[in-house]
Amino acid sequence: MPATGERVEPRLSHLSPPARPRVDRSSRSASSDAWQTDSDGVISHLADRVHRDLGLPGRWLIGRSIPAIAALVAPADSRCLWTEFANMVAAPQSFRDHPLPFTTTAGEVLWFRVSGAPRRHVGGGFGGFRGRIERTATASDPLLTAVDMMPDAVGVYDQTLCLVRWNRAFVRSNEPIQDRLRPGMGFGDLIRAAWSIGFYPGDSDVDSFIREREILLRGGAQFRRVRPNGTAGLYRYLPLPGQGAMTLVTDITELERQSADLRRRATIDALTGVANRGCLVETATAIVAESLAEGRQTVVGILDLDHFKRINDTYGHAGGDAVLVSTAATAKRCLRSADLFGRLGGEEFAFVLTDVGLDEARHGAERLRTTLATTEIWYEDQVIRVTASIGLAEVGASAATFEQALALADKALYEAKDQGRNCVRVWRWSS
Repeated sequence: MPATGERVEPRLSHLSPPARPRVDRSSRSASSDAWQTDSDGVISHLADRVHRDLGLPGRWLIGRSIPAIAALVAPADSRCLWTEFANMVAAPQSFRDHPLPFTTTAGEVLWFRVSGAPRRHVGGGFGGFRGRIERTATASDPLLTAVDMMPDAVGVYDQTLCLVRWNRAFVRSNEPIQDRLRPGMGFGDLIRAAWSIGFYPGDSDVDSFIREREILLRGGAQFRRVRPNGTAGLYRYLPLPGQGAMTLVTDITELERQSADLRRRATIDALTGVANRGCLVETATAIVAESLAEGRQTVVGILDLDHFKRINDTYGHAGGDAVLVSTAATAKRCLRSADLFGRLGGEEFAFVLTDVGLDEARHGAERLRTTLATTEIWYEDQVIRVTASIGLAEVGASAATFEQALALADKALYEAKDQGRNCVRVWRWSS
């Protein structure tokens, strides 16, 4: 047991008494739930009950600045709330019910609700702050912690659209101007600060822009914006009836990247990089319908690699894959950029040529066939050569849809296979 009069040290070993406690004697009569600072922002009074709740000796925190106290007792994940508290005291401006967490000597986190207002000297000069500090129910703590730890940037504004509260993600999202953030900062001032560093390129009138955004904030809105660093954000303006408004910003950069990747996977053949069957059929169907409506000549073709099973048997499936990749690349080089080319499946491809007749399409198909036949495909230090058979059919009265034209082109392909392969055949009514 300690001797009479001996100071009991708290269990937090990193705590030490302030070098020169500065005590405001006038605060001794303050209530049991009061706190007070001097004009320099140093705590001159703090309710004894707070010290007891934290397991600290009486008056231990007296004579310390708010940042110094935060360094001693603020939980690591709640420094933002302490910074906000210090900023409000430095403003100085009145505030109510600011949540503030303390770590006890036993390692437990306790939450308090703090309210305060500036106090004035007789002559009117600023004399510091005084207010009330009350222990809050622990049931609300998880909610406060959850909001502060949310990945979405949350900013809360009062009825005059002045910033009153924000979470850590809000600070991160405003990193270039975070040193300007302060309680009471107007929504327009926040935009103006971001404007000054080029956050809103392309908008020329900042005052008009602010007025438009304030209207959106009061009425509610949702929009996407690409930020100067190239990331994309989903901005939600949420009015709080009778209480102001809230902004919620979600970084959707990764989500959009994943969505684009999913769209690509849904439309592109993973092996060859050309349109897959689903994309090919859907796009070709639309092209054929549009061509018929506009009276434009359109030709559908099918390309099938000759003796592809023999290639797989000789070089393995990896060798066969190399041939498919090379075939797709060669076809893309030989066809026009406006032509559609895709993989139907296996070793079979299809294409759609617009604004050409059968004769011109046949010349193009012959050029493609010849190029394929003369291309050397290197695989594991071996050269693979491949030929292809091609069937063509023109869109028209006898083939009014892509599926119908494809079926006729398939008949022409069968004829090419039947006549020795490595050739181009055109389906005609007379054939």
